[in-house]
Amino acid sequence: MDIRSLKTFEEIVSEDFSGVYIVDDERRILFWNKAAEEITGYTAEEMVGKSCPETGLNHTDDKGTPLCHGFCPLLKTLRDGKTRGDVVLAQTKNGGRVAVRVRFVPIKRDDKTVAVAEIFEREGPYDPLAEKTLSRLAFNSSHDYLTGLPARSYIDTFIQSKLDLPSAEKQSFAVLFLDFDDFKVINDRYGHVAGDAVLKTMARVISSAVKKEDLMGRYGGEEFVGVYMVDSVKDAKAIAERVRAAIEAAEIAFEGITLRITASIGVTMAKEGDSVEAVVRRADRMMYQSKRLGKNNVCSDDW
Repeated sequence: MDIRSLKTFEEIVSEDFSGVYIVDDERRILFWNKAAEEITGYTAEEMVGKSCPETGLNHTDDKGTPLCHGFCPLLKTLRDGKTRGDVVLAQTKNGGRVAVRVRFVPIKRDDKTVAVAEIFEREGPYDPLAEKTLSRLAFNSSHDYLTGLPARSYIDTFIQSKLDLPSAEKQSFAVLFLDFDDFKVINDRYGHVAGDAVLKTMARVISSAVKKEDLMGRYGGEEFVGVYMVDSVKDAKAIAERVRAAIEAAEIAFEGITLRITASIGVTMAKEGDSVEAVVRRADRMMYQSKRLGKNNVCSDDW
């Protein structure tokens, strides 16, 4: 047999009906086959070279929990070298969500996992209406209905994923806790419709300070929590001050009147050994310190 006539690995997986992509030990995509393109809408040119969290696939479980920032089964396979499978929701290029059955297969060299192949296929036949429904359900389960921002469960999961990263992959980050000052006065004087208008406008204002790797969401009522990838509390306070000033300057038009509001913000840096509850509670305490100092302030623990 002339082995030169045998197909290469790349040729074989390129013809596979299953989607296949391969990532290195930094979760950067090395290979993306034709079936992966057909299932997701993303071409190899768009995907190869990107890290998983940058791809736009935004894998979640069926409850809308984000997987790409720390709870990723692929990442677990990279770490322990074990093959595993799951059913996840992936976002397609057209904005829909598709349920895919996936297998994560380690690729080893000298018993060390150096890459992982993700092999995936649709869970059921193609159904564009079902994809739109899945997209809506996944979004609604993890986002606030009024503002469209991530909800408390999403925020807590995001923080937990950052805390769970191994030491070599950890990024320093700050948590901001924001509460609007005297929000009850607006509700009492103008009604809850006015309060909702304020929250929706302010959500857009505070979201303008969020970069791709950061997060800002509604924690409940008039409370918002942000997670920012920064190196120091000084940097976090600078972001918080921009958010505070933008809120103070914003005007909300409501039934012929102009409403204005301010916010008190607390800031803390996450530290080794933190739980989600601990880091959020510290930021919350600093927010109340801002209230005690006269509101419309930014305070941090500066540890």
